[in-house]
Amino acid sequence: MSDAGTSFRLRVAADPALGVTVRTFVRSSAPGLGLRDEDVETLCLAATELLANAVEADERALELTLEAADGRWTLRATGVGPLRTVADAEIDRRALLSGLASLAVDPSGEVELSAAFAD
Repeated sequence: MSDAGTSFRLRVAADPALGVTVRTFVRSSAPGLGLRDEDVETLCLAATELLANAVEADERALELTLEAADGRWTLRATGVGPLRTVADAEIDRRALLSGLASLAVDPSGEVELSAAFAD
């Protein structure tokens, strides 16, 4: 498990071509945070969906911060734009992200996902 102060940050342009970069960020951060394979795959999916939302919302950049402490991982994102719902797009990103983890959304376009490590 990581120290409480361990975190990793990535800032990228809101460009669909950077999905691989976002997934590589999550995968390369995982060992330093003590994340298990199940958590890594969950976070890769979440981070990719947040990037897709940022692109669709015409944001300029997406910033991701990944942390682990006290048996939980947290992914914070800024520059996400409003999360799409089924009425707006084919993917209900709010429901998807809520299903993966605890979800907090700020009207300014900040998102925080948090969940206990998988057993």
